[in-house]
Amino acid sequence: MQLKHLIPVALLLAGAASAASIDGTFNYQGRLTSGGAPITGNADVRFSLWDDAVAGVQKGPTVDVLGASVTDGLFNADLDFGVAALNGQQRWLQVEVRSPAGVGSYVNLGRQSILGAPYAIQTRGIFVDDALNVGVGTISPRGVFEARHDDSQQALIFGPTGPETPDLQLYSHDDQLVAYHVPFYSNEGTASQLVFTGGDGTTNAIVGTSALGAQGFLSVLGEDSAFNFTVLGDPGGALDGVSNTRMSVRSSGVGGVGGEVEVRNNDGIATVSLLGGGSGASGSITMLDPATGIPFFQAIEDDTPGDPGGGLLRITRNNAGDIGFEVNGNFVGTDSTAVLIDGDNPISFTTSATGSGTVSLPTDAIAAYEMLDEPGVASYAFDGGGLLAGSSTIETLASRTITAPAAGYVIVIGTCSVNASHNSGTVGLADFGVSDSSTAFPSGEYVEAYTSADTPTSSFTWPVTSHGVFPVSAGAHTFYFLGVEHSGNYGVYNPSLALLYVPTAYGTVTPIALSRGSGGDGSTPMSAAAIRAEQLEAAAFDRARRDADAAEYERRLAELEARMREFESRLTNGPAGRADPALGDENHAALGHDKRDSAEGHS
Repeated sequence: MQLKHLIPVALLLAGAASAASIDGTFNYQGRLTSGGAPITGNADVRFSLWDDAVAGVQKGPTVDVLGASVTDGLFNADLDFGVAALNGQQRWLQVEVRSPAGVGSYVNLGRQSILGAPYAIQTRGIFVDDALNVGVGTISPRGVFEARHDDSQQALIFGPTGPETPDLQLYSHDDQLVAYHVPFYSNEGTASQLVFTGGDGTTNAIVGTSALGAQGFLSVLGEDSAFNFTVLGDPGGALDGVSNTRMSVRSSGVGGVGGEVEVRNNDGIATVSLLGGGSGASGSITMLDPATGIPFFQAIEDDTPGDPGGGLLRITRNNAGDIGFEVNGNFVGTDSTAVLIDGDNPISFTTSATGSGTVSLPTDAIAAYEMLDEPGVASYAFDGGGLLAGSSTIETLASRTITAPAAGYVIVIGTCSVNASHNSGTVGLADFGVSDSSTAFPSGEYVEAYTSADTPTSSFTWPVTSHGVFPVSAGAHTFYFLGVEHSGNYGVYNPSLALLYVPTAYGTVTPIALSRGSGGDGSTPMSAAAIRAEQLEAAAFDRARRDADAAEYERRLAELEARMREFESRLTNGPAGRADPALGDENHAALGHDKRDSAEGHS
């Protein structure tokens, strides 16, 4: 049995409008003879695909065609070994036959090389030229691979054609080069850049790496091909070993305002503006109210004429742009700093001023809980009185305790009315003074009430006042208004005691030394129990004052925290539904009164 005239051909799809893709099926036609005579009848034919003419490895499945109709030796069969089996490498087809069908065993008729059909070499628009350049949709590829869409000029081309020349090119519908990729090499290293161009061939943007250390590189160019926006990764890495990233934004040309960046909210409204500044000018950072376009925050250079510069920070307090808070790093050319907090009760701090002019605060601006060492008073008064005990016994006419918040001084003032019943021929003498001891006067710090023996018998009344300044430490201190009768007959009425704490001395304070040993521990108008009760009362008053101060401090702190949370929320979310503002010179001027006027007006 012999197989002659093997003709494998490509299977043609029926109908030009068919959308089905070509698979691996092809038609096989053969002629069977037996003893030189063609066979008519039926036969079983078995096909297999191999990668060698004799041995090798089978590729794909075995295809059985059972009961094939054979007429005058001719038969046809559609074979499919799968697309992967026919991958462009050389293949051999092995044919085995038994005839009549189903009778006996198969006869191996050998292997035959598979050859390509003429129109299968160029399939569905794929073209390969003599240089093995591949074109899809074109018969003149301009690179290793070029793909076109239909009959348009839109194209994708892969190179490479050599170092520092494009290895990828993209063309628009009108055959204009719109992007290309360039690998280039230099002594600094290897770089790779994707370049985007306009219709006139001008470069509009570049992204890739630079030869200088092969760092990341992104640039958007202006009409004059100047680098208006550039992001450069690790710009100093190859030179000084410092790793960092730099972004540069600028405008070019005479009269340009410099690089300008706008950050917009979800409504597309510009809310943050970064301005690089024109020739010789500095930049600024501005945050805008979306509804009005008026800045509520600005960080700029002080451009007041005649000033040597310096930073200026402003926060407005309303939609009119009036200043709420301003820090001027170089106030009116004085090389000093000024801080202004404006509003109904303005506050200013100016380091160029001296004395009280350095700080300007509203009346009662500093509360007790903020100072903690402000001046304070304590007092005692008694409506009534009686006779002194005599016998040179020191008696307490009045007592009061004051709690000093810190080291300082207490001014003690004692007053009373003194009545003397005098008999002619006798001497009357009594001493009065203030002290921090209930048993002794400070040395020399007392007032005498004296009547001589020559004075006619009569009744005399004097007002008596004694005072002293006592250094104190922080804590509770008790002071006394004392009296002692040495001779005569003296009475004391309406005694009072006033204590004033002051934190600081502005002159010399002479220490007061107690003079011990004059007098004893006789009975007094204020008993020890009364003095102790007064001390406890003073301590309770001090605790209540401190508790009230602490409560006020907590209230103020909570109010401040609530305002800060509200401010942070406004910065994060911002109000919605606002129109897109345009920030110009008018809005810059709308900040309100001039920096010079505002700071000087409240210094």
